[in-house]
Formats: sequence, structure tokens, C-alpha cells
Amino acid sequence: MASISASKASTPPTAQTAAVIGGHHTEITRVKYADSEFWIVTQVGKIGNVVRCAKQIGVTGKETIITETLFGQRDNQMCNLFARVMAERIITSTLKPVTLGFALLTSSTEELKDIVTLATTLLA
Repeated sequence: MASISASKASTPPTAQTAAVIGGHHTEITRVKYADSEFWIVTQVGKIGNVVRCAKQIGVTGKETIITETLFGQRDNQMCNLFARVMAERIITSTLKPVTLGFALLTSSTEELKDIVTLATTLLA
């Protein structure tokens, strides 16, 4: 009788980085799947917002990044701006839709730029 062994489930490739930004320990994790990516950006050790992002091409041919808040603050302009900028950088590099999970203590645009810069080191 032939035996069938279960193959080991492979884990998706991940990459991580961390730095202190604006006095806050900031951790970034990238998880790559075949058809999408999941990124976690946290300064509090957990996720507060989850945003799904994708590129959409309109009838005129203009590319736009669309975002949909799945969980968290929907009316926070800084959260929406952060998600859109992160998604633009990630999607431009990977050509895949991305889901972002993030919780930030930082609210200055300069510190948010620093977080995006740190995150882009994981795209290399």
C-alpha cells in the first residue's frame, strides 16, 4: 500500500526592519504572496488600521491608487495619506495589490516620510 505524506506548508517570504523614528520604535514587516503583499507598520506593537490598496486604470488610461479601509479610522486624513503614499511606493515596485496594517503614534508629515523611506528599504 502506498503512503501519502503531507508536504510541509511553505511559509511566504518575509522581510523586516526597524528604527526609532520621532522617538518611537517603528517596526515594518513585509509578507510576499504570489498575487499580493501584506505590510505591517507599527509603533505600538499591534495593528490599528487595515487598508486594502490597488492600482486602477481609468478609461483615459490614467493610473490611480485606490484605497479601501477595512478596519480602523476611516476619516483620519493622515492615515489615508500614509496608506496612499505607502501603497504608491509598494505597488509601483511590485505591481501587486497590497494590504497595509498599521498603528502609528507619529503624526508629523516629516516623520511619516521617514517611515515610508524606511519601508522602501524592504523593496530592494
